[in-house]
Amino acid sequence: MAEPAIRLLEVAVSQSGQARWKWNVSEGIVEIAAGYEVTRKAAQAEGDSALFALLSISRK
Repeated sequence: MAEPAIRLLEVAVSQSGQARWKWNVSEGIVEIAAGYEVTRKAAQAEGDSALFALLSISRK
């Protein structure tokens, strides 16, 4: 049986306008989830939360 491929998911936060921060979870150049928040701290928290939600999905 072949071993599953290792996937590298990344959370990135970037400023998008004067009072908006964009967070996204991606695998390479493929964006998996994204959203906007009004503070950098909130954007990082939402991105981390989305990453852990994706990691908790059971794959059988």
